[in-house]
Amino acid sequence: MLAEQGCLDIAQLPQNIIDAYQSSHKPMETEPEAQILSLKEAEKKAILAALEACAGNITQTAQKLGIGRNTLYRKLKEYEIDVPF
Repeated sequence: MLAEQGCLDIAQLPQNIIDAYQSSHKPMETEPEAQILSLKEAEKKAILAALEACAGNITQTAQKLGIGRNTLYRKLKEYEIDVPF
């Protein structure tokens, strides 16, 4: 199916697709300010998530984060994150 103008408009989509999109993209109910993390908090959360995804493997975690192992070790110390060896 081609659109008249070369781009599909939302009105051209089937209603079930529109409904599915709208139900999965509801606005968050919390205050926007409550969703904002400081850079340090965001960095710590990213490190913790990467560590979990890599089962605590430092080399893989550093690669996933795009940083060197020494930088990761320094961040672990800074944020007091213990990694079982």
